[in-house]
Amino acid sequence: MLGVAEITASAQRRGYRVSRPVIIRSHWGWNNGFWGRGWGYDPFYDPYFYDPYLREQRDRYYKQKDVSDARKKVAKNREKYLKDGYIDPKEQEKLMDDQRKYAEKVAKLDKFNRDHN
Repeated sequence: MLGVAEITASAQRRGYRVSRPVIIRSHWGWNNGFWGRGWGYDPFYDPYFYDPYLREQRDRYYKQKDVSDARKKVAKNREKYLKDGYIDPKEQEKLMDDQRKYAEKVAKLDKFNRDHN
């Protein structure tokens, strides 16, 4: 009788366990320097890193895009807030904050243009 109790107790402790292999890779693809530069950033292959003219054009593009995006955001929010015909103080505060950010981006673009022309 004692042996039967031991068998049933050990059978209850057993569970069905599945182990899966774990694969750890330090890189993806051919990212080892010999076969190529991989998908990471490498300034050796970046023409904007070394060429001052290309870097200036890229910076000017991004500053102009920031100004354009800020102008669109101000216009969109102004239209949204004026839809009901009244701008409450919370909406007015948000609109003033958007206009302040737009003015800062315009000032950065103007300073960039003055320094690089």
